[in-house]
Amino acid sequence: MSERRGNGVNVPVGTASTHGTNGNDSDRRLRAIEERLIKIETRFDTELGHLATKEDISDLRALIERKDATHLRWLLGILATTAIALVITLVRTLTG
Repeated sequence: MSERRGNGVNVPVGTASTHGTNGNDSDRRLRAIEERLIKIETRFDTELGHLATKEDISDLRALIERKDATHLRWLLGILATTAIALVITLVRTLTG
């Protein structure tokens, strides 16, 4: 038999434990709670291993900023080359 508590956890209970008269039942309930807590802590520790730390996010931000600067240089280089090619083409077309 189990009793649903307000936090959504099923805790094994017996009829005697609901009145607080049986120490063995309280020990059994406590062991069940401890086992459940160990499972939750293990799952929590496992999930935290996959999350990014502040340092990871800082490194990623720096990488993105470097990539943005590199892309900007390439864009400006392509625009300058295109402008020079356009000027040369216009000069040849108008003088030729």
